[in-house]
Amino acid sequence: MFGVQKVIALFLSLAVVIAGVAPATLQNQLTKKTGSKWLQITDNNYRDIMGGARDYHLVLMMTTDLTMINCVLCQEFKPAFSLMADSWFQDHPTGVSGGDNNDIKDVFFGYTDFANSRALFSEFGLQSIPKVFYFPPTNSKLPSNYLKSYTEYPFYQGDHVELLKNWVSENTGQTFNVYVPLNYNLIIFNAVMTFVVLVSVYLFSAKLKKLIASKFLWCALSLIAVLLFTCGSMFNRIRNTPFVKETENGPQYFAPGQQAQYGIETQLISFLYGVLSLCVILLVKKLPQLSDGKVQLLGSAIVCAIVLFAYSMLLNIFSVKSQGYPYRLAI
Repeated sequence: MFGVQKVIALFLSLAVVIAGVAPATLQNQLTKKTGSKWLQITDNNYRDIMGGARDYHLVLMMTTDLTMINCVLCQEFKPAFSLMADSWFQDHPTGVSGGDNNDIKDVFFGYTDFANSRALFSEFGLQSIPKVFYFPPTNSKLPSNYLKSYTEYPFYQGDHVELLKNWVSENTGQTFNVYVPLNYNLIIFNAVMTFVVLVSVYLFSAKLKKLIASKFLWCALSLIAVLLFTCGSMFNRIRNTPFVKETENGPQYFAPGQQAQYGIETQLISFLYGVLSLCVILLVKKLPQLSDGKVQLLGSAIVCAIVLFAYSMLLNIFSVKSQGYPYRLAI
């Protein structure tokens, strides 16, 4: 009988020790099993981690990897959350040391998937995912106090890592360092490509010199650059203009006024400018080199007709954008 009492006492002592495990030790035990630096929260353990009194901060991401749900933002935000958890664990592998200041608490990052936490998702009554919640330390011993005291992360456009870092730091009062891991695949790829380029330059240096010194190449590049910068391509990218505008009378291809334009308008103007540039080059450079006078005359007439038509199109487009413009050419 005495031996049984000793065994019971031993088990009670172990229970007290386990109950008094520091949060950092709990995190170490969980991360050793999963290999990640966040707490894998499921329906089997969420009440033990989130319920009752907590002497640590908890940041929880509620999401899913299920293909049938196809949550794009979940996949986009998950790497930022993982990076924050890994960076915090790298600076505090055994938790923070509060010393004499009881206000300094540890920070845990939790992750839960809908497939493994249907009961938890149901308790919060979520209508959309992902969700990121912050649960502050509490002295409340109620098993579901996490439903009454939490802060939800607002998803904004921008750098997810920087936004999440500022939000967690503001709520926890802790300073966070973010350590972006090296992308060895990208480093190897850049090294291989650099080697290939250097070898190619060495083997084909003579041909490259001729190509770089080519007047035709620089003429073509200059012409393309002029067309891109004068036809409004950059304007469209900055203003994020639509390709066309749908109206009650059908699609509108040209925006009225000189302060707006659509994507198709830029393409049409670029095409007309390109045609006119090509016609000028033919008239100045190529047609005078023809030896047959009749062919030269016919070619000149055709090119001039194309110039007349293209320039007439430009004047018509300008008159559409500038109401009251009186001039026309051929059409």
